[in-house]
Amino acid sequence: MRRVRLVRARDLDQQLAVAERRLDDLARKARKATPQNLMQRSLEELRITLAELAAASEQLRDQNEQLAELRKEVEREWQRYLELFQFAPDPYLVTDLAGNILEANQAAAEMLGAPAGRLKGKPLAVFVPEGHRADFRDCLLQMRPARSPATLERRSAKRELVLRSRRGTLVPIELTLVRARDGSGQAPDLRWLLRDVQARKQAEEVLRHAAARLEVTREQERKLIAREIHD
Repeated sequence: MRRVRLVRARDLDQQLAVAERRLDDLARKARKATPQNLMQRSLEELRITLAELAAASEQLRDQNEQLAELRKEVEREWQRYLELFQFAPDPYLVTDLAGNILEANQAAAEMLGAPAGRLKGKPLAVFVPEGHRADFRDCLLQMRPARSPATLERRSAKRELVLRSRRGTLVPIELTLVRARDGSGQAPDLRWLLRDVQARKQAEEVLRHAAARLEVTREQERKLIAREIHD
């Protein structure tokens, strides 16, 4: 992103102070000078002051044009960010340190079974079943600052949890939680990446059942072999 060189208020104050000193000096000289000399000096001082003010005015005009272009660029970047956030395939949430939802993309809204606009301001804890809220609170405690929320280091956590959507469906998830670095003195936001691991859990369950059946089959074969050897 382009940088804009700003005219500082201190620079303008200095220019005004110089102009005031020139006027004071001109007033002192006016008391001693002849009317003709006074007119010449006044015109010269006025010409110099007008030239300096014109230069400052031109600089301010250029700055305003650059700021207007920079604002458009920032708006375009913000729009791109919103599109990437809203249409990301994985559910994303942004909450405060207490777990209150600030932003939710479309995938998160579908997972939780509520429109994204209605999720704002709601505690994420209401979507966590009672038996899993201790794990959820532990997640939040890991993200809390030890002392002041200002100038926080980046911190992250990953764990599995269960959410309950508004439709009552239990959704096992793997969450990645990140607390971004913040040097502004404001409490940082938490970024939540939620991945539905229900398919993986179902596959693991199938594998467990298959392993259990295999172990039963092996035990039956061992008994059969032992019986045949005995006979």
